[in-house]
Amino acid sequence: MKLLIRLLYLATVYSFLTLATRAETTAAPYFHIASSGDAAGETLPLKSSKATVSIDGTIARATLEQTYANNGDKPIEAIYVFPASTRAAVHGMTLTTGGKTIAARIREKTVAKAEYETAKSQKKTAALLEEERPNVFQMSVANILPGDDIKVRVEWSETVPAVDGTYEFVMPTVVGPRYGHGSGEPAENWTANPHLHQGKASPAGFQMAVSLNTALPLAEVVCPSHPVKIEFKSKTAANTALDTKSGEEAANRDFILRWKLGQDRVDAGLLLHRGESENHFLLQVEPPKRATPDLIPPRDYVFVLDVSGSMTGFPLNVAKDLLRDLTKVLRTEDTFNIVTFSGGNEVFSEQPVRSLPEEVERARNFIDKHQAGGGTELGEALKIAMNLPGGETSARSIVVVTDGFIGFDKEVIGLIRSHLGTSNLFAFGIGTSVNRHLIEGMARAGQGEPFIVTQPAEVKETASRFEPGARQGPRVGGGLRAFRHRALAASGCLRQQAADHHRQVERRTEGPHRRARHRGKWRGV
Repeated sequence: MKLLIRLLYLATVYSFLTLATRAETTAAPYFHIASSGDAAGETLPLKSSKATVSIDGTIARATLEQTYANNGDKPIEAIYVFPASTRAAVHGMTLTTGGKTIAARIREKTVAKAEYETAKSQKKTAALLEEERPNVFQMSVANILPGDDIKVRVEWSETVPAVDGTYEFVMPTVVGPRYGHGSGEPAENWTANPHLHQGKASPAGFQMAVSLNTALPLAEVVCPSHPVKIEFKSKTAANTALDTKSGEEAANRDFILRWKLGQDRVDAGLLLHRGESENHFLLQVEPPKRATPDLIPPRDYVFVLDVSGSMTGFPLNVAKDLLRDLTKVLRTEDTFNIVTFSGGNEVFSEQPVRSLPEEVERARNFIDKHQAGGGTELGEALKIAMNLPGGETSARSIVVVTDGFIGFDKEVIGLIRSHLGTSNLFAFGIGTSVNRHLIEGMARAGQGEPFIVTQPAEVKETASRFEPGARQGPRVGGGLRAFRHRALAASGCLRQQAADHHRQVERRTEGPHRRARHRGKWRGV
């Protein structure tokens, strides 16, 4: 019997494609059969999915294991689209089928595709993993034998952000469809991928376990998305797992874990890691998070509301509630305006409006009259918002409220970077599974913050966190440097590498939280 050689190639590819604007109904996660002939249309379902996550301080390491089955009667090629974190750095992948396990090799895009096509033409089992955008991966698997199970294991690392003292880790489980505005390259239509409509049950099992270790005592650990069991191992450590006895569907929405650290004052903690040749530590310094209102200047707000077809029902209702609550944080010295968009745009006022009670009420009526429908021309709406007249003495903030399901993320983020001027931009993602890459990318490009609202109960809390005072806090740069040197001494650091590449200090701009990371060598402790 000829030995079947099974090859696996891993490629990291950035590709921004345009979406066909038709509705999708297929449940995800699911393979799309790419083979021509009789095999086309046969199913290759996902049988199970298991995620294991270890979080140390602000760094998460995740492993996702998935099992699929070829229930057909002939070899096939299949394409699978699955979600990942917006900050994921994939560093490992293996594929097991027919009793053999193959580890991935990283190649340049063109080389990887060429090797994949060669292996496929030689009737070898081959797989090609491509990053279609920073939060969606597409995997092509060739020559899957009938009756075979295919087990895929993907490993990645990411940083965990904190907003107003709350840390949040997200494990995406659903890929949403993307809207394209008709420009750009013709769609090869990965964007027409199988996806799961909100609330629809997934055909696959899903397991999730998180080990959390922090440098400071934990004040709270919650999971707003799923029923979970939380076990506190110590003041700084907790284990979280899905509560399988609850009977709830787990794989039809993103898994979200949030935690707060227990301090009302400036505090700091240290995590150490001993490696074979080098050692690392992570230092967290957390100051008070609010500035007094008298320090906040008058502001001019432009609210940009998505009323496209993908916002139908729950997302648009929540978005309207959110905007009504956001207007409550306006002060009498502030001004505002509103731009709604779908396939076209509508502006509330040609000039900025003072936030007087009667004007705020008129704005709420303007919001309530809109119904969802049409495309998602976010770029045009942003151009209008950035060119609206504003107050001469006010600082402008643009607030975007959307689910983010478009196919031209790069274009929108580039537009913000190049045209925002002295304004800043805050992005609110609405829905149980939003395009977090776009939401976070817009906020990062706009020197603002991202906010995610996954259910109605979160509207008021999210709106209150947007209050201007919550976005400012004491600066701790000098204290961080001093504490870092004391921490090095306390850890018994007797020898450090002098080269710049052996040390990295990172200052976060979102919120008042600061981190320091050091790479070097020490003895003792």
